Amino acid sequence: MQNRSQHALIATTLIIALFSATNAWAMRCGNKLINKGDSQASVLKYCGEPVQKSERYVLRSGTYPSHKSGINVNNEDLISNDRYYIYGRSEVLLEEWTYNFGPSKFMRLVRFANGIVEDVKTLEYGYHEDDC
Repeated sequence: MQNRSQHALIATTLIIALFSATNAWAMRCGNKLINKGDSQASVLKYCGEPVQKSERYVLRSGTYPSHKSGINVNNEDLISNDRYYIYGRSEVLLEEWTYNFGPSKFMRLVRFANGIVEDVKTLEYGYHEDDC
């Protein structure tokens, strides 16, 4: 019985360790970890220039914080935690930076929304810069 309890404890510990491992949206540059919510400036500081950049503007719909200025939607004020919110559209600058860490590591695509890391995706293995 004690042997079963030990196996269950070990299995539970391993599962917790797997789920608490490095964020799936994170990227390591040297000894720094780039995460969702980091600024473009910090990514540039720690990771350097990407091998490729692209940008585009998109319209996004959502609920945005607003000042208490009598804003209402459908004749109802939207109040949450003493703040007013309004549903609307906003233009967002999306930028995608591709990082090549060499042929033995995966490349990474970092997507920024208005200068803030929104997503980090793992791509295929990188390449030697000479191979371009």
